[in-house]
Amino acid sequence: MIRVEEVNLALLQELVGGLIEIVPLPDDAPITTVVNEEGIIRKLPFNPIASHFYQWTYGFPQNIKLELFGPAVFCGGDSDQMTVLADKNVAYLS
Repeated sequence: MIRVEEVNLALLQELVGGLIEIVPLPDDAPITTVVNEEGIIRKLPFNPIASHFYQWTYGFPQNIKLELFGPAVFCGGDSDQMTVLADKNVAYLS
């Protein structure tokens, strides 16, 4: 896990290795997830942690497979105003 002081587009692109895509989560989720937009096209490795979090957040049954590829960044706030992840939300991910 990497802790940063602020979240900006350049940093997100650096962390995911390219163009960013915001993973849609429910409106009440205290976390925004960002992945590489071209994760599948670039054949980035499957990310089991981000995929499990996404599936768990939506409450999908285990037989529905949701897969995210490449690095994932978890931020606080929503897609319009991403912030550094609050300590309580770091615990939420643990």
